[in-house]
Amino acid sequence: MNWARSKVFARPVAYALMVSVSAVSLGACAGAGQPFSASLRTDATDSCAAYVQQLNSVQEYFEQSIIQGAAVGALGGAAAGALIGGDWQSALIGGALGAAAGAATGYYSARAEASGGNQTELVRNIYGDVIRENQQLDRTSGYFVQVRDCRFNQARDIKRQFAAGQITREVATQQLNTIQGRFQQEIAFAEGLGSKISGRSTEFANASTQLQQSDPQAVQVYQQRKATSVQTPPPSPYGGSNAQNLNANSLEANAAAEYFTADANANVRSGPSASSTQVGRLAKGERVVGVIEGSWVKIELANGTQGYVARSLVLAAGEKPRPRPPAQRPAQQQAAAVPSDANVPQDTAGVLQLTESNQLRRQAFSDSVNQAKVASQTEFQLDAPLASLGFNAA
Repeated sequence: MNWARSKVFARPVAYALMVSVSAVSLGACAGAGQPFSASLRTDATDSCAAYVQQLNSVQEYFEQSIIQGAAVGALGGAAAGALIGGDWQSALIGGALGAAAGAATGYYSARAEASGGNQTELVRNIYGDVIRENQQLDRTSGYFVQVRDCRFNQARDIKRQFAAGQITREVATQQLNTIQGRFQQEIAFAEGLGSKISGRSTEFANASTQLQQSDPQAVQVYQQRKATSVQTPPPSPYGGSNAQNLNANSLEANAAAEYFTADANANVRSGPSASSTQVGRLAKGERVVGVIEGSWVKIELANGTQGYVARSLVLAAGEKPRPRPPAQRPAQQQAAAVPSDANVPQDTAGVLQLTESNQLRRQAFSDSVNQAKVASQTEFQLDAPLASLGFNAA
């Protein structure tokens, strides 16, 4: 090659490399930037601190933006711009355009390159990525619900103390304001998570679309599976009926034990007190064995674990359901139904199914945060009753 020509050629490529490095740096900053950047603060005196720490723990996962494609796109765009324009301005423009395009398709491109043209491996890797994402979304939704319920429980306890004359209105109002301030920060944090989740969900949706181009029959196969399958309910964000195993001795052996049915969604606690640690939830209609202990019932779940639930939220044999206020939220705000990912075949049609459930999970999390945000505007007012939001128990 002519030396002069290679020098002319090398200069734009150098520009391209320089711009692509800058684009990667900017991409990394963008991936970890808005709308949240700081972890939630916890207070050792806060009874909700453990739940806040759990919610905090997912930040690192969602901060890891899928930016390989932005880097690849920036390099390609910068190289094209430099070769066409022959200067750093063209490289800069090309890099910016390439980074924008890469951000939309980068995850799939990175996965495809890593698979080395092996379509089966590509499908398997994307399948695994979406499965992990959905599992993380389930955990995140559960953690947020625990924080929300804990904050509403704190508000409920303060209102009870005020109603009983144990604290003054001034003290009660001050405590409610403190809790509300904390919950507003937690909602803002969750909204930040939601923004990150939405971006990642778009990446997975694009990857699913790309896979369909290589397997046009996948959509038809998926639709056929949907028509013939029966979805099972998703696992609880708490991992099912996961009250803490407090006692290895079964309540079945207790002569005072009887069967109870949950009359509403109820929190399960480590002790017979609203201030005890929340260790799980009891779904409305769930049947358990238990022993009455004052205004609480010590229950034993199907897996043998034990905890305490408020007596007013369970029905003994022969008792009629108690009237309860309906959930205070409009029908259009009902959380999206999320299907189970269990037994999804590991093929392109399976990726389509997982991607769809990923979208539903994203929407369900967003709905949950939005409903809590609306409720928080009134629930921490001293004279306002707590809205249900599926939450009924102390």
